[in-house]
Amino acid sequence: MKTIDVKKIVCPHILKMKAYSSARLEYEGKEGAFLDANENSLGSVTDTLHNRYPDPLQTELKIEIAKTESLRPTQLFLGNGSDECIGVLVQSYCIPAQDKIMVLPPSFAMYEHAAHVMNIGIIEVLLKEENFQMNVEDMLKIIQQEEHLKIIFICSPNNPTANLINENDIETIKALFDQYVRNEGYKSDEKYKGEKTDSLITELIFDYCRLFSEDFFTGKKAENLPVGEGKLYKVRNQGEIREIQIGEFIDGKLTGEGKIIKNSIIEKEGAFKNGELNGKGTIINFGGRMKIMGTFVDNQLTGEGEVHHSTGAYEKGQYLKSRLTGEGERHLQNGNFYKGTFKDGKYNGWGTYHWGEQNIDYEGDFENGKRNGSYTEKKQQAQP
Repeated sequence: MKTIDVKKIVCPHILKMKAYSSARLEYEGKEGAFLDANENSLGSVTDTLHNRYPDPLQTELKIEIAKTESLRPTQLFLGNGSDECIGVLVQSYCIPAQDKIMVLPPSFAMYEHAAHVMNIGIIEVLLKEENFQMNVEDMLKIIQQEEHLKIIFICSPNNPTANLINENDIETIKALFDQYVRNEGYKSDEKYKGEKTDSLITELIFDYCRLFSEDFFTGKKAENLPVGEGKLYKVRNQGEIREIQIGEFIDGKLTGEGKIIKNSIIEKEGAFKNGELNGKGTIINFGGRMKIMGTFVDNQLTGEGEVHHSTGAYEKGQYLKSRLTGEGERHLQNGNFYKGTFKDGKYNGWGTYHWGEQNIDYEGDFENGKRNGSYTEKKQQAQP
């Protein structure tokens, strides 16, 4: 678990303060009354010692709470109601007239009240109207842009809407806010200077995927499946990004115009249905060494299309399940080419094969990729 150096984020004037020390802190025992602390020496009117001040550190209570929450007592802060806790947080971490907090309306009014009292700036990011969940992508943009954002208040169950905030969304914001804002080096890190907001958001999402080893979607979800416009970051083992899907989603699958990116290369782009190319589109294979363009059915070239190789070789024509079937042509790297009829990706039927080095055309019937039956050999005239 990443640790945070509190001294880097607490207000400087708070760090300089000398902690208040009560008489109870200066005495280790429990017996006796402290007259200099205005404790009543005549005793309590009941069996309970109401004539004594309680432990200002709430030690015994913290020990019991820590057991149930798997924490150390020193990790707990107790207050007289949430209003006091909110006020102490704002006073301790926000510098007046400089720092800001983020609130997510509609939500608990005391967050803004505490900020107003301390002259702290307030950034509002509205909860989504349809489900009162956080708008994570907008929050990430603000985290990147606002140098003096110190506290994000997330109320769950939310007051007044009474709904729970999505736990994955909370973990996303928590992890990335801890890493990039509460870390002193965030805003001055040379790595991020001058970069566009979208680039940094991508960095943040990549970090989330590495932290939690799970897919991340920037848009809306229905029954935990991506719906509508957004970006889906697909993760393999150990949080490595396998691919990024961008476009419109229905039931968690790309449907409509979109693209799929792998290893920083657009692998598929065009019209999708159920997560596969269906319609006009482009596929890039072998790290960019092969480009397939045309009409697709379930990711397979079907109809008019063409395939280009980085070697200069290419083919085009009518395809069925990604193989030339019908009229087409194939050009090889060495200058040879065939124009004619194909079947299942092989020369089949009437066609012409041009032998580049000898400048000879063979015209006739082909079967299963080979000459079959009679054919005519033609010597081409050299170009002047």
